[in-house]
Amino acid sequence: MRADGTFVEAARGPGATGARFTASWPPQGAPRGGFARGLAIAGVLAGAAIVIGLVLSLALILVPMAIAAALIGYAALRFQMWRMRQSGQTMRGPLGPIMAQAEAMMRNRAGRQ
Repeated sequence: MRADGTFVEAARGPGATGARFTASWPPQGAPRGGFARGLAIAGVLAGAAIVIGLVLSLALILVPMAIAAALIGYAALRFQMWRMRQSGQTMRGPLGPIMAQAEAMMRNRAGRQ
């Protein structure tokens, strides 16, 4: 580059013309981004597989906890109903009708067996 801001052309050898360099650009046989595109797609797929694996492992960890919580809730309900039957009382408060309905369903089930 010159002091006034213009560019100096590089000296070329004999027989070197501009048409020769531009006619086959990019050179034949050179990668045209297919490899890089393939790597990008592989990276995205690998990231998606990792995210799916993490979500699936979290779900599989939570399933036994949900089953255990349901079993504990069922055992607590049965225990409360057993205590109510032993004392001959009915449950008061907002859960009274629900407990009475649950007890009636269990009596019907026991009567069928």
